[in-house]
Amino acid sequence: MGRSGTLKALDVANCLIDHYGQGGDMTSLRINRLVYFAQAVSLQQFHQPLFDDAIQAWQDGPVQPDVYHAFQRYGRGCVRATEESYTVTPLLEDVAETLMNSYGQLSTFDLVRLAHGDGSAWSNVYDGSRDVAVITDRDILDSVDGKPNDRLRSHTLTEGFEHAMQKWPNTMKLLEDD
Repeated sequence: MGRSGTLKALDVANCLIDHYGQGGDMTSLRINRLVYFAQAVSLQQFHQPLFDDAIQAWQDGPVQPDVYHAFQRYGRGCVRATEESYTVTPLLEDVAETLMNSYGQLSTFDLVRLAHGDGSAWSNVYDGSRDVAVITDRDILDSVDGKPNDRLRSHTLTEGFEHAMQKWPNTMKLLEDD
C-alpha cells in the first residue's frame, strides 16, 4: 500500500487484469487508460483517491508510469497475467465494478478518445510540449473524467456499432460468421 494507506496503481492494474481481462483485449494501453479512469471514478464518485501514485500527462494521454513500465513489453499484445501479487480493498472492488459497468464495454479507441476529449484532465493539463506534466487529483476533480454522464457512449465506436445494428439488422446478420 502507498503512503496514505491507499493502493498502488499496480494493485489496480493487476486487479483489473485478473477480474476483467478474460476478453482478450486487455492491452497495455487499455490497462493504463482503465487505471486512469479508475482513479477518476474513485475521486468523482467515491470522493477519495484510489491510489497515491502520480498520473502524468504524456503526449499520448494520461499515463501512470509504474503501470506503463510494468506492461510495456507486451506492446499491442494482450496482457494475460498479473505482474505480481496485489492488494484488494473494498474500495477497489467497488470502484472496479463501477468502472467496468461504465467503461468496460468501450473500445480502447473510445477510452483514448475520452481521455483526450474536451474537458478532460489531460486536455486541461497537457500543453503540447514534450515535457511531462502531472495530472493532480484537483485536475481530475475539475474535469469531466470519472463523472457519470452520457458522454461515455456519445460518439463512440461502440455507439456506432449499436446504431448500425439497429439501422441495418439484416445486413449485419449477413456479415456474421456461420
